[in-house]
Amino acid sequence: MDGLFEKYTGITIKGAEDNVAEIFSQFYAIDQHAKLWLRTLLQSSQLKDDTKSIALRLEGNKYYAEKNFRKAFRCYTKALCFARNDLGFITANRSALFYMTGHYEDCLSDIAFAFKHDLPDHIKLKLLIRRIKCLAILHLDVKNAVDEAVDFTSTREDKVKEEILKASLSKGSTEPKPAAKVPSLKDAEINCNFLSASSAVSLRYDEIRGRHVVANKRLKPGDILFVEKPFVFAPVFNDDKELSLTRCYNCLKLIYSSIPCQTCVVCVFCNEECRESSWQEFHQWECCGMRADLWYHLGIGFPAVRALFKGLPHGLRALSSSYEDTAKFGDPFDNYPYFDKLISNLSKMDNILPLIVTACVIVLYLEDYTGYLKGMSKQTEFVCSLGGRLVKHMAQLQCNSSLICTKLNTDKFFASEDSSLACGIYPSVSMMNHSCKSNITIE
Repeated sequence: MDGLFEKYTGITIKGAEDNVAEIFSQFYAIDQHAKLWLRTLLQSSQLKDDTKSIALRLEGNKYYAEKNFRKAFRCYTKALCFARNDLGFITANRSALFYMTGHYEDCLSDIAFAFKHDLPDHIKLKLLIRRIKCLAILHLDVKNAVDEAVDFTSTREDKVKEEILKASLSKGSTEPKPAAKVPSLKDAEINCNFLSASSAVSLRYDEIRGRHVVANKRLKPGDILFVEKPFVFAPVFNDDKELSLTRCYNCLKLIYSSIPCQTCVVCVFCNEECRESSWQEFHQWECCGMRADLWYHLGIGFPAVRALFKGLPHGLRALSSSYEDTAKFGDPFDNYPYFDKLISNLSKMDNILPLIVTACVIVLYLEDYTGYLKGMSKQTEFVCSLGGRLVKHMAQLQCNSSLICTKLNTDKFFASEDSSLACGIYPSVSMMNHSCKSNITIE
């Protein structure tokens, strides 16, 4: 975006929440730089490419033979992202990698995905036997897997059946990994008037401090005050403009046996349910831009547009109550109005032009390259109001968002050096994240 912003050198725009839609409308009507920049960027889109996928798979095979499992994993997963027709072969190869490194549950997931694609019989047989070994090592029932393998090999020689029997007797000390425990508030601790908050705290307002959180009782170190899922989040890109290959794009779960987006070459998911959920909620509108690194360039505009996607199905509702009203905060079914009420500090900014330009690019993208604004004229009041909301939401995110982090992944074979996963917004937690002498931590 730096090259685009340079087109506006020397221009300063000031504004506030009550006039930002009007400012956006005036800018959007005459600007041509953003349209040209967007068109040029999207011409460089990366598409699915079987030639590139095959090259990556073969490179992964080379690293696998050298026992460089980390590089082999990366090549196989990138090969999946680029593949149109080779997904079964790639996941079959990656399942062998998982078996060799002791990631038996991931191996089983890859085998299941591979079987959804056409494979030659000799590959199927390898996968059937590998599945039996993994189940046996994990102390899971192997009967159905053995029966399926025996049926598949009914006309084959006895030594194949002996191999199946041997696989069923595989031993190991590995047990399936228990699900991670997520903190929760007990029913008696839930605050009915403050979404995701403990009854130990309340939301208050005064003219000096604005909205703030107070304790209703003496708190002890380690007390859980909030358990809140982000209203929206957007995954963080690395310096190579890539997203993590070990985190589900939809739920951020740590995953090695990922499956790719069916359209772009960037996003991976933990399963088909997550992929479909993401597509329906956000990704069908993001995917075209993802192919050309648009969301990498737009930065805080990425979670801002997701906030719009989240709020629009409910009509972008606004609260009728005043900012000072703290009797109730949060709605588990539609929390957009409470996100929309967060402080933006737009009136205090020296220059909101970068936000205006970013919003302009997003609206142009949605209008010209997706069906999101299908049938709407560029100059309609509604489209310009969306641009104004985008500007406001970016400002709100700058003031209120949190970086979603995790402990460093220390897996022996697939360790990651990057602990930053996403930028998220937690409306309730945002009520207490501005203290200069903070005495809370976000886990």
